[in-house]
Amino acid sequence: MKKVFCLLCAVLWISFFGLAQAPGEPAEEGEIQPLEVKTFVGKVGLVYLGDSYEDELRRIEVVDEIGQRLSFNVEKDKTKITGKDGKKLSLGEINKEDKVIIEYTQDKKNRKAALSIKVSE
Repeated sequence: MKKVFCLLCAVLWISFFGLAQAPGEPAEEGEIQPLEVKTFVGKVGLVYLGDSYEDELRRIEVVDEIGQRLSFNVEKDKTKITGKDGKKLSLGEINKEDKVIIEYTQDKKNRKAALSIKVSE
């Protein structure tokens, strides 16, 4: 009985570590690439303040001069929001049709995270 128990524990231990490794190629040292920061300029189409009860992300949609509409996630502690005078603003103080300059990053799933939002006019 002890042998069966030890054998079962060994199989579970090996399978645990075999499944715990993530699939894909391991990252080699020195290959960490910095995120590319992009800029988008346009007018605010929508400001969504999120739902703190549901823990939904806050976001802002901006439309540029040619009609391209992009949506950006706004993280409370990571996104710097400033007004025309350079003073700090909250997302709720940005109005529809305000002209904004957004610096953002984009992940592999094409999600855009705003790093900074500046109201320009």
